[in-house]
Amino acid sequence: MTAWRHWLIIIYFGFAVCVSSSEVPVNKPRDLKPANLISSTFAKIEKNGLPAGWKVTVRGENARFAGVTVERDKKPSQNVVRIQLRKEAGVCLDTAGPAQLVAGKRYLLVVQFKVDDMFFTGHWYHRPAGIWIYVYGTNNKHTWMAVRGEGDTEGWVTALLPFPPVNRKEDAGDFSRTNVILHCYNMVGTVRFRTPMIIEIPKGFDMEAQFELKGASVYGGNLTLKP
Repeated sequence: MTAWRHWLIIIYFGFAVCVSSSEVPVNKPRDLKPANLISSTFAKIEKNGLPAGWKVTVRGENARFAGVTVERDKKPSQNVVRIQLRKEAGVCLDTAGPAQLVAGKRYLLVVQFKVDDMFFTGHWYHRPAGIWIYVYGTNNKHTWMAVRGEGDTEGWVTALLPFPPVNRKEDAGDFSRTNVILHCYNMVGTVRFRTPMIIEIPKGFDMEAQFELKGASVYGGNLTLKP
């Protein structure tokens, strides 16, 4: 059998996201219409106008210049959380209840975002600043991706973050009870997020962290915007 680039097409709330993995023997691409293992989406809105099941925290001395609202997406009919930061401040979106995952399986966080006019001062890692996407397990076990630099994404970007196989040793750090955190740190700009998904990675795929944008893939955990 010929070894082709292995493609996984994820149907993400009506959007087809084509993702490549390592080269393995395959016959054809696979379409995946996954179940979202995060129980709280952005679909249900509380009386305060924010998504149910998510904890929203505004931080920093300029917190009064930060706004969090919900918009309707054009296609498909979904909600989008918009974070607007007029002065350097921080906003954190956190799944209030963890996803319950199965030991021995591998999982992937998928989230789409769009950035306009991002700017910050200081070092993106040491301060920190910019946009950080986290998967958190127990005992501070976590993995992340970051968006830094200045400017716009000029459209929607899909972040794909695989995380280590779930194990049963809770005391050693474990991802069987997983929270997703979307954090805008110490920055100015407007960021929009679509509902995150955690899906099981099918057998035969060797995923790595990547950003999908404008028909191109940026591999690794960092995306740098340029003005």
